Amino acid sequence: MTTWRALFVGRRGFAKVTPGAPTCQVNGRQTTLAKPCAGRRVVEERPRLLYNTSMYAPILRNLPDDMRMPMLELVEAIEQNMRAELAVRREDFDTLQATVAELAAAQARTEQRVEELAAAQARTEQRVEELAAAQARTEQRVEELAAAQARTETALSALTQRVDALAAAQARTEQRVEEMAAAQARTETALNALSERVDTLAAALNALTERVDALAAALNALTERVDALAAALSALTERVDALAAAQARTEERLDALIVRVDRMDIHLNELRGDNLERRYRERAFGYFGRLLRRVRVVDLYDIEPQLEERLSADALDDLRQIDLIVRGRHKERADLDDLWLAVEVSTVVDRSDVERARRRAAALRTAGYKAVAVVAGHDRTADAADRAAEAQAVVFQNGSIDNWDSALSQVEG
Repeated sequence: MTTWRALFVGRRGFAKVTPGAPTCQVNGRQTTLAKPCAGRRVVEERPRLLYNTSMYAPILRNLPDDMRMPMLELVEAIEQNMRAELAVRREDFDTLQATVAELAAAQARTEQRVEELAAAQARTEQRVEELAAAQARTEQRVEELAAAQARTETALSALTQRVDALAAAQARTEQRVEEMAAAQARTETALNALSERVDTLAAALNALTERVDALAAALNALTERVDALAAALSALTERVDALAAAQARTEERLDALIVRVDRMDIHLNELRGDNLERRYRERAFGYFGRLLRRVRVVDLYDIEPQLEERLSADALDDLRQIDLIVRGRHKERADLDDLWLAVEVSTVVDRSDVERARRRAAALRTAGYKAVAVVAGHDRTADAADRAAEAQAVVFQNGSIDNWDSALSQVEG
């Protein structure tokens, strides 16, 4: 339905009047017909809607009557066109502002993430430097131990030679003592025979006095010789006692040396175990990549808050002693996309290593992780192999892997 308005011209500007309405608009303001609109001349009635006529009033008053309405229509058309264009540009501007705001927020998040990555990179570089320094100290210590071992072996070889020489001397002494004992037996036999002869000669003592005196002198000489042999035997006995005491001291020193070598061997095995543990940590992908994808080593402090909520204090303290935790995705089974390995590393895997791995894997499963027990080393004892099979623990040894499928049965479903 068309609304007709009348245009009035007066001193105060132009007025738009709606027929039958009690009010009109003068220069864009609402007023009653009785006051400003009364007595004004109607120029033309058109179905138009005029805006801001007050700003054009001075110009229109100077125009002829037949030009005022066309000029107003032109102004109105220009205003409508400008309004349409400005509306479109305002929407574009709002859209642009929203886009700029989103880009600014994304830039802020990107900068924050870059800072976090830079901090993580710095921590990683610091950790690598610490590990390199520890490796250098370990290698230096191993070299020192190797040199000490070489010196120990040299000293032990010299000591062995001395013991062998003492044993040979001891054998010669024993042989000499046996020879002297045989000589003593022969002397006693001779003395017995001589005594028999003396008894035989005693009957003819008066007739053979001179010969008996000679025999007495010979007997005296023989006695002196026997006394000399007795003294020599006593000296030999003392020397044998001294050698026995020296042998006892040598055995004591050898026992002490054996204890020291055993301690060094234990310490060397500990160093070898630490070095092997570090190799498994640094080369986790090389060792476990045959079984898992996206292999990565997990530091216990990254999951410690979850463990504190789900484990007892004793179980958590025991888990803190674990050698290595590895996480990855099973290469073939989609249901095992987040598999955890509780790894215990030792140069020679024994039954206690298997028990620790089994216990700590069970703690991880209690905390909600799909974890299996793993033991790794250069060698293993027979009872360790049997216990690993019973406990369904995976065994890594010189490139071979045992019990993998049976261990997975603990985390299926």
